[in-house]
Amino acid sequence: MAQLNYSFQSAAETYQPLIGGTTLITATDSLNNTTSLNSYVSTLPIGVIPFVFYYNGSGYTNCTVNSNGYLTFGTSAPTNVNPISSAANYAGALAAFGRDLIGNYRISNSGDPDTIASIRYGTTGVSPNRKFVVEYNNFRPTSTVGQGTGPNFSFQIRLTEGTNNIEYIYGNFVGSPWPSGGAQVGLRSQNNTVFFNRAVASGQPWVNSTQGPINNSFCLYTAATLPVSGTVYRFLAPCPTPTSLSLVDALPTSVKLRWNSATGPGGYPGSSYTVQWGPAGFALGTSTTVVTTDTFLLLTGLTTGANYDYYVQRNCTSTGNGLSTYAGPKNFTTGGPTEDCDNAVLVPVAANLSACLPTLVTSGVSQNGPNSLCSDALGGNLPNDDRWYKFVAPGNGKRIVITTTAGTNGDWVMEVWNSCPGTGGFAFKCTDDITGGMPADTICQDEYTPGQTYYVRLWTYSQTATGNMTFCVYEDAPCPIAPSYDICDTPAVFPISGVLSCPGNELIFSTLFATPSGVGGSNGAQPTCDGSPALNDIFLKFNSGATGTFTLTFNAITATDLRAQLLFSCSEFEIQCFNPASGTHTITGLNPSAPYILRVWSANGQGGTFSVCAQDACDDATALLSGSSTICSTGVAQLRVDLTGLPPWNVTYTNGVSNFNFSTSTTPHFINVSPTITTFYNLVSVSSPLCNGTVDGVGSVNVVPPPTVTLAPFTSSVCSNQIITLTGDLRSVERIQEPE
Repeated sequence: MAQLNYSFQSAAETYQPLIGGTTLITATDSLNNTTSLNSYVSTLPIGVIPFVFYYNGSGYTNCTVNSNGYLTFGTSAPTNVNPISSAANYAGALAAFGRDLIGNYRISNSGDPDTIASIRYGTTGVSPNRKFVVEYNNFRPTSTVGQGTGPNFSFQIRLTEGTNNIEYIYGNFVGSPWPSGGAQVGLRSQNNTVFFNRAVASGQPWVNSTQGPINNSFCLYTAATLPVSGTVYRFLAPCPTPTSLSLVDALPTSVKLRWNSATGPGGYPGSSYTVQWGPAGFALGTSTTVVTTDTFLLLTGLTTGANYDYYVQRNCTSTGNGLSTYAGPKNFTTGGPTEDCDNAVLVPVAANLSACLPTLVTSGVSQNGPNSLCSDALGGNLPNDDRWYKFVAPGNGKRIVITTTAGTNGDWVMEVWNSCPGTGGFAFKCTDDITGGMPADTICQDEYTPGQTYYVRLWTYSQTATGNMTFCVYEDAPCPIAPSYDICDTPAVFPISGVLSCPGNELIFSTLFATPSGVGGSNGAQPTCDGSPALNDIFLKFNSGATGTFTLTFNAITATDLRAQLLFSCSEFEIQCFNPASGTHTITGLNPSAPYILRVWSANGQGGTFSVCAQDACDDATALLSGSSTICSTGVAQLRVDLTGLPPWNVTYTNGVSNFNFSTSTTPHFINVSPTITTFYNLVSVSSPLCNGTVDGVGSVNVVPPPTVTLAPFTSSVCSNQIITLTGDLRSVERIQEPE
């Protein structure tokens, strides 16, 4: 007998009408039409069930409500009175009282309650233990005598969060007369050959229901054997069998087993898993058994290269859903080289495709890293058989290409990592199905660091497929990446350095892959030294600072053509134009402390790297004269000159009558002078090897007559370096050195 894999329980509880919720429809007429809820059908919007309810392996957040006592999932079908045995096409049916029903509008019999029929829905409880409830209020069989008269009753269909159990609960059956009849009660799948229903013989209480042998089995009733208020029919969803048995982190002596709980969330509070594992081919019950509440299990102390099996069973007995069947066996071996990122095998980077030597890759035995983000959940994002390789990025400024070729399996996925998972590494490239089912990756020269080790992760797309393939890593032409300073709004900055700093302070830039942009038009302001219609230009920026005249030196490195234009700003006029931009050029007349733009370009196809070095053309030498002394007319005095800038200096000074010159590489410098009269000295000029400088200061020498000898206790002379002292009896003269 075909049936759904559910189990059944009968229970009793107090019938509680739904409080709150949403009224779907209310009867407004006593006639046999939709206004009296006869043959009424309504599909609820997606999301009205506030959790995903799994029925027969599929998840739903809405359903279709039928006034004839049942719900359906999937495609809405026309109403019928035999929802389980009907040939109607829908994904599933839940029949609580499947038969021809009508909603009461008013009961005219004086002995019956005055009621109005309605269908309502809502949610009870709190997550994760909610129930979605559809409630039928005051319905009756259409076979009763008199429209708007006769018996009525209420019942609910309840869908349980997490466990996915289904409950039918029946309320009071009131009024009269209640003729004998029957209803289809139970579950049905996509067609009427797959069902799980209940049967009640005439005259038997509904608590004595049995499993229906055929799809049109009925729960019969009489006036005396109606369901007692509070009767519950509970259909327990099967305990879901674990799926997707796989491995994680297979190492030489350990592996981590992993499985999915089931299709959907499979809440089942308190459920656990029984894992049996052992040598390949073992029989259930003859090897190691472990019980865990996790969906993974770490095994250690394994034999390297050994072959094992494992099985997993789910235990849902705490919610009454029983035990699942065992999933498995899943065969596995311990890991080896290339199974884990830490054991990645180094492969070379070939100079070009023709020099590439393919590396053979055979699918692994484990997932040694996180799920992928570049492929879908159908299998490509779960690398359950990945292999790891590594390469060292060269420093040739080219792109790196990783290409693959199908082997016995033609559907693979690939990632490139900057370091291993768990060490802060991440996948910065991930591809799937670039050529057929095979991946390929290109790593541009600005995406990798020369000398750094990168890791390639490869796995089969399907979680069940195995096989081999080859891959190769090689260098190719650089990616066409425009420099970051390709437009004037984002120029690169270079300084004006001090004198004689070039060569030595060059900065390197590139016109390679530059795009036509410029300023003042579609291709920029037209330079006076180049009439080309489109200039593949880049932009540099400098500040004139306190510098006056300076030099600008261009040196082509890989560029075979270089031209330049000095601009006042991005949107202003040209100051100077250079064609070719090579060698040293002198720049004069710029505003002090002002920003300027240097636009550089290469002829089409001749771009490349070049250097720029700017240096002050003048060292701004200075000379400062100082000194003041008194001598006699035959004496010698010294003047001091302090110098800055680059030596040697050529200095001219004057005594007011004549000019005198000297050269020196020493600062301070002292000038010996012997004027015969009091004289003032000034500097006329100073020059360094680069340019003229500025002078300042004054020196003076006061000239006095020679002294005469007089007899006194103490006499000193400015014309002598001696102090002459005459003693009292004039018989001796004592000379002592004059203090400095």
